[in-house]
Amino acid sequence: MSRIRYLVSYDISNPKRLRRVARSLEGFGVRLQYSVFECPLDGIRLAKLQAELQPILNMDEDQIDRK
Repeated sequence: MSRIRYLVSYDISNPKRLRRVARSLEGFGVRLQYSVFECPLDGIRLAKLQAELQPILNMDEDQIDRK
């Protein structure tokens, strides 16, 4: 299965959640800037990343984008 490179950026309002999101993303890709990661993901790893981030994020306060 081929991997697609995703650019993941985030704006997390809570410092504790910010650190948890960064630690999670470190397991999936390379940090390019403070809150930007490049993640080469296939479908399975993309689903794992989404499942790992879902319980951390507060969608009323946080924002995460992947392109």
